[in-house]
Amino acid sequence: MVKSFASNVVTFAPAAKTAFADNAAITIKGDHAINLAFQRNAIALAMRPPSNTMLQQLERELSLRTLTMTAPISGIPLKLTVRGEYERLRWGVSALWGTKPVREECIVRVAG
Repeated sequence: MVKSFASNVVTFAPAAKTAFADNAAITIKGDHAINLAFQRNAIALAMRPPSNTMLQQLERELSLRTLTMTAPISGIPLKLTVRGEYERLRWGVSALWGTKPVREECIVRVAG
């Protein structure tokens, strides 16, 4: 994977196993399908319920009723929001999550 490109210097991660000539040509592939192959522990997923202070602030500002819960089978923390509108109730379910590559050497982009 290319980590940086500055002043005509390309930096790879992980580093290339062979040395390239100073004036080696780089061919950029045109239109292609982008595929990603990775080992299952290469990317981390973090999930958590929203903080109580955030929920209390939303309840005050938007007159919402909120409930946090954890899905029994998957263990995913969820937030249920109920909002009263003119002659109806609006229900919403949301989750707070993020991902990050933690082992970049186990991820490869495959041009298809």
